[in-house]
Amino acid sequence: MDTVMLGYIALTDNRQSLRKQRSNLRKKTDITSLSETELTKNFCLNKVAFQYVIQEIRDEFPAQRHGGLSVEDKLAACLRFFAEGSYQHGAGKDYDVAIAQSTFSKVLSEMLVILERKICPKWITFAMTDQEMREAKRNFYDKSGIPGIIMCVDGTHIRIIPPTLNRNLYYNRKGL
Repeated sequence: MDTVMLGYIALTDNRQSLRKQRSNLRKKTDITSLSETELTKNFCLNKVAFQYVIQEIRDEFPAQRHGGLSVEDKLAACLRFFAEGSYQHGAGKDYDVAIAQSTFSKVLSEMLVILERKICPKWITFAMTDQEMREAKRNFYDKSGIPGIIMCVDGTHIRIIPPTLNRNLYYNRKGL
């Protein structure tokens, strides 16, 4: 019985220690203090765009509790996840946005709904005239050699066996 209790205390202490480390990291890191290059590289948005999104969504969040995540931290964690295309655990372990995976899961769900409601209607549209569709197909074909494509979105990356000719054309920014 004593061994179980000691194990539970050690686990609780470890969780509290991790929580405190993450909180300290967040307090020391101001996402907007990163250079333009670092912000864009890590979050795929420049400072102006980051601030724009913050202004658009800030009113959707309740006031920050003491020690809670700021809107900037929440957005940064989600943007990091979108930029990396990795699992939530990796985004939570990031030094810029140190939050637990379970917390990140909640933040991501909340942020997706808000972004879809506030940002997407202003910036994403699929409405095209016939002429615009023809031009989009031609432009895409000119760049990729793939016919009949109107648009694409950076998303799932599927590993393929590249052809022997022009092998270097079949790698993306993730090395796949």
